[in-house]
Amino acid sequence: MKYFYAVCEEGTQKLYSSKVEVEKNDVVVIPPYYDEEDLPLCARVVTVISSMKALTSVETPIEIIQKVDMDEYIEKVTKEKEDIILFNKMDSKMAELKKIEQLKKYASLDPEMKKMFDEYTRKISNEEIGE
Repeated sequence: MKYFYAVCEEGTQKLYSSKVEVEKNDVVVIPPYYDEEDLPLCARVVTVISSMKALTSVETPIEIIQKVDMDEYIEKVTKEKEDIILFNKMDSKMAELKKIEQLKKYASLDPEMKKMFDEYTRKISNEEIGE
């Protein structure tokens, strides 16, 4: 039997036991606290403790219902975040390219603007090369 402390959504920390291996930050389904007609709750493992410590505790360990396999969910959420980051980078790059095209257009209309645009493109080229 594995023993650990877990905190549920409402912030209550209690001692639990499990037949399956658990680690810190695992999510487990626990029985409802008050009314057995209530739905089970989720809790996050905060500390895994030894059998000796659990069995000599004043608290009686509560057996969990099940450990939740979060791997697929975490992978999905991570992919969604990566997709959003990539989209935002592309959107930013597109806005930058549009702005450069707009500056190039105005540079062709005004000699002073052309001089500033040429200086800007030289600086950008030097930064990309690493000078």
